[in-house]
Amino acid sequence: MPTAAKLFSAMTYGLLAWFVSDALVPAFPENADLGYFAVVNSIIGIMAGWLVMGRLVGHGYGVAVTSGIRTVVVLTVYALLVHSLWEMLQRALGMRYSGVMEALTGLVSLFGEFTFVLVTYPPAVAILLIGGIAAAWISEFVSRRWS
Repeated sequence: MPTAAKLFSAMTYGLLAWFVSDALVPAFPENADLGYFAVVNSIIGIMAGWLVMGRLVGHGYGVAVTSGIRTVVVLTVYALLVHSLWEMLQRALGMRYSGVMEALTGLVSLFGEFTFVLVTYPPAVAILLIGGIAAAWISEFVSRRWS
């Protein structure tokens, strides 16, 4: 059921994903074509905010912190999975893999590489943690105000 808290959760986590995507741009090579990187991440953020954080609000500000971190983890895992899958499909269409198992192994390898890039880039990690907690508090405030 749509609520104001779900709407604000979706908006804040979508914005958080956009800011993290923007902060990650210097971590990529200069000639990297990012395409719809920020847009895809924002859509995943909107979905995570609505589906995960939106149903966890209303239990207090302390619980909101852990719920916000949980939502950030869900957002991050799904974003990494989507981008790894997309890159694997691009490589598979370029005939870089000789079979299905090699492509699936490549997917896991890409997921690990992308995770390593994210985890070793401190501005993105800081934005995710601080922004996730702030977005959770905003969602909790909206839940208390309009529920």
